[in-house]
Amino acid sequence: MMEGNSNPKLRGVQANRPIKLGTAGPPKTLVAIEPAAFYAVGYHDESGAFMQAIVLKVGDKFFFSPNAIEWASSLKGMASWLKTQVDREIARVGVAKGEELPAADHVDVVGSGDGDPSAA
Repeated sequence: MMEGNSNPKLRGVQANRPIKLGTAGPPKTLVAIEPAAFYAVGYHDESGAFMQAIVLKVGDKFFFSPNAIEWASSLKGMASWLKTQVDREIARVGVAKGEELPAADHVDVVGSGDGDPSAA
């Protein structure tokens, strides 16, 4: 007969850690930022069947999720009452494009200026 706890519980949680790529650099420094856009695409696959997917374009590369076809086919149309209100709000405020964004933001959302929320 086994003694002790035969149904052990995990103690603590191991957080997912980002994969480190490339060379090391100074802490808390941005390495790159690039605009990205989603596109809804329809196409005929190798057998001629019609497919729909949502793809992401970053720079000159397109990214296609392994479940993009299933995810896109699971999307449903928005309720007409909500679509009407969304269309009205977009017409009222517009949709910001990169060149329309302000050059500087005068709000320090972190409060400390160094990105450390504990210092606020």
